[in-house]
Amino acid sequence: MVTVLLTNLVTWTLTYGPHGYAMQKPWQRFVTRTVIGQWLGRTFLWLFGFLWIDTHGRRASFREAQVTLICPHSSIFDCFIVGVYAQGGYLSLKENLNLPLIGSLLCASETIWVDEKKNKDGVQQELCRRVSSNESWQPMVIFPEGTVHSARSLVEFRLGAFKYGVPVQPVYLRLPVDPGWTIWSYHHSMFAVVLHTLSVLYHPIDVHYLPVYSPSDEEKANPQLFSSNVRAKIAERMQVEVSDHGRPDMDLTGLALKLGLPYSAGNLEYGIMRDQLQLNYQTLKTLMKRFATFDTNKDGFLTLDDLTVRLKWPLEEDATQFFALCDTARRGKITFREYCIAYADLIRPYESDEDFINLAYDKVVQNHAITPFFCGSRC
Repeated sequence: MVTVLLTNLVTWTLTYGPHGYAMQKPWQRFVTRTVIGQWLGRTFLWLFGFLWIDTHGRRASFREAQVTLICPHSSIFDCFIVGVYAQGGYLSLKENLNLPLIGSLLCASETIWVDEKKNKDGVQQELCRRVSSNESWQPMVIFPEGTVHSARSLVEFRLGAFKYGVPVQPVYLRLPVDPGWTIWSYHHSMFAVVLHTLSVLYHPIDVHYLPVYSPSDEEKANPQLFSSNVRAKIAERMQVEVSDHGRPDMDLTGLALKLGLPYSAGNLEYGIMRDQLQLNYQTLKTLMKRFATFDTNKDGFLTLDDLTVRLKWPLEEDATQFFALCDTARRGKITFREYCIAYADLIRPYESDEDFINLAYDKVVQNHAITPFFCGSRC
């Protein structure tokens, strides 16, 4: 408690006065690095069981790498570890301002705030200004995954850190084999994470600084390629797999819970949906809302009865044909993932309107026939 109060007092002193994207003064940077980072931050981690943290490699300077990439992002304690071992300017969601202690610590640093509900042009301009500056900024510290997850793989990186073609230094956190309750997800609240973390006496964590990665001309022109190559390099050193999951999967999981569906309904591997089926996030949201209206018992599956009752199809043969084309696993029920694939393969080729769903199904209901919509389908 004393550590928390002292940290809040110091951060309030640092942030008192006008706010903005100004560079920290030398005395502010000294207090942030030494008092908050090395003293109070390390004491805070020690109290939560992070007694000894091994570091491997060397932290690059701003001249060597303008961006520091931290992964995997699996715990609320990552922020404190970064505050001690990878200090710099941060890119953070504006909603994190409301988090106890974390919000104060971010305010005391050279943080760029991201409001996902507003235009991000200002954020991109400020990020570009810093990474291309000749001034003595600190490296921008970014969690490229943009979400928390189990740390058993590396999920898709968001492209913001790779758009400017500057050298980056990857840093990965080696967690225990079974991190358990340090992982923060939809299964439990932040309070539960803190409580269970305190119940464990020792959490071993290693911080690995990897060599600076300088992009090629091809990677500078293609941020997606740049991010994929960096992610592959980190995964190779960590000896973990890469995953097609990403931040949209987390958002879709949250939407599924709001709609009364199981959280697993949002676990789609968004990268596959986007790249192979050309389904963007907004289309998937629309599909999920429609799926939830059909799934009357909210178990995450659609049955033939769900479709016939909801769509009021009078011809049982047509409904059975439609259901069989969607039920690729032949289980007698359709998951949301299969529902999305059915749309991409069977309906969308015949509809150019983005708001396809009501239009396509209305035609099916009016015509009492499904076959014309599937003629020439890949299924």
